[in-house]
Order: sequence, then C-alpha cells, then structure tokens
Amino acid sequence: MKKLNVMVVGAHPDDCEGGCGGTALKYVKAGSRVTFVSVTDGSAGHQTLGRQELAKIRKEEAQASANISGVTSIVLKHRDGELEPNLEARKEMVRLIRKVQPDIIITHRLNDYHPDHRSTSQIIEDSSYLVMVPAICPDTPALNHQPAIFFVYDPFRRPYPFSADVVVRIDDVMEEKLKMTGCHKSQYEAFLPWMAIKQGEIRTDYDVRNYPSDAITQWDRKVAEQYQDALKQRYGHESTTQYAEAYEMSEYGMEIPRADLDEYFPR
Repeated sequence: MKKLNVMVVGAHPDDCEGGCGGTALKYVKAGSRVTFVSVTDGSAGHQTLGRQELAKIRKEEAQASANISGVTSIVLKHRDGELEPNLEARKEMVRLIRKVQPDIIITHRLNDYHPDHRSTSQIIEDSSYLVMVPAICPDTPALNHQPAIFFVYDPFRRPYPFSADVVVRIDDVMEEKLKMTGCHKSQYEAFLPWMAIKQGEIRTDYDVRNYPSDAITQWDRKVAEQYQDALKQRYGHESTTQYAEAYEMSEYGMEIPRADLDEYFPR
C-alpha cells in the first residue's frame, strides 16, 4: 500500500472513530498520515451539560482519542445541530483541504438521519472540485490534484443504499479502536445510551459503561457479516472476519480504478 495523506471528516468529534477508526489505525501503522476533522463542536450531544462546557469536553476527548491512534485532531467551531452547507463553510473547508493536502477524504454520505452529517457531506462534495481552482480562496494555494472521496458505511436505503467499493478487516485493531471510542465518554457513556433508553433500544437498568464496546462491536460485526463475500475475496477465501469497515467511492472526487484500491486502503 502507498503511504498516503488521509483526511477523515466527521460532523461530530466521535464520528471519525466510529466510522473508520480501525482503518485509520491501520493507515497510521503503515506509515500514512491521518487527520481527523470534526466540523461541529459536538456541543448539543448531552442531556444535562451546557454547550460551552460540553464543547470543551468534546474537544479534549477527541484529542485523547488522537493520542491513542496517532492521528491529528482538528475540531472546528460550528455549533452542533446547526451546521449549514453555506458559502462560508465551503470556503473554510476548501482552505482546510488545501492545508492538509489529502490524497483521500473519508466522510458521511448525503443520505443520513442527522442534518449535520448531511451538511458535512454536502460541504465536502461542494469543495471537491474547487480545491484546484486558484481564483477560489486565493489566500490559500490551490491543490495540484483532486483528492479521492469515500463515504463510510451506513444502513440507509433511500434514495439509494450504500454500495461498498472496498472493505477493510479490523479484527487486529479492534481493541485499539474501542479504546479510541471509549475516550468519548460524554457521548458513548452519557448521551447515546440516554437516547437509546428513550427510544426503547436498551433497558433502563443497562450499565452504560458497556455501551461504547457494545455499540461499536455490534456495528462493525454487522458490516463484516454483510460484506463477508467481499472480505473473503480481498483477504482469501479461508479467512473469516469478525469486524470490518466499508467504503463507497464518490463520483465527485478523483476516481481510483477498482483494481488499484488495494494501493489506497490498508489490509
């Protein structure tokens, strides 16, 4: 695999870890550079804490996770729950992409339950061509290449379901991924289980300390089960994968031939 510059852009401080934390760990171990970007401050995701206090906590949690994985963490200042794909946000992203100079950008798909996720995806796609245009944001030098863009797995089926172009086995880094996501205690041990109880997904007497591990392993096991055939094709038909992360290539970034994807994604 090539040594790459990878930029993962999530709407909230824990989105990068949850969607592709295992792949990010593998990139870093292979000598690639990885930058996690949270477009919002995560300040709405708690049942009791105020925005200012929570924003500080979420940024500290993101940095603690980055310290485990070896990625660079950037948290932007857009208010959680209020992100809009407007001109100001697009220019900010164009400048940031030019500074990071990624070969690959990984982000959400446009069809998603959370408006911040959809807005993040829109901002990335709206910036994908403009990063090469010198007259746009001339204060930051334009890139000489267009990054490839990939979406993380999601289960939503309308207007069209996720279609994996590459699947990465993460069994060997799952323990480290759980340590990364476990840093986001305000999210995984407070807000998300609180919401899950309200939605009837877990019992009121559930031990919330188990939620980070339970939620992530259940999600990544589902991905592995869904794409077991693709995993066997990539890793060998004798192999069995417990946990995986999957990616769909966007039409708006640089197109990587399917035969070359192994050069861009870790094994």
